[in-house]
Amino acid sequence: MYSLTITPMEVNMKLQRIGLWVIHGQLHLIATKIILKVLNCSSTHKTSATNDFDA
Repeated sequence: MYSLTITPMEVNMKLQRIGLWVIHGQLHLIATKIILKVLNCSSTHKTSATNDFDA
């Protein structure tokens, strides 16, 4: 018979998986922001105060 109780181990595994996905998403966002900033800097060759505060 199947029980609806979830073992702490299962919860831990699920939380770890969710945590990894969240971290992965955050890293992806940060990486794309950095790439965009680098591309902007290299394409425009001008330094403005607004670009520095975008991050």
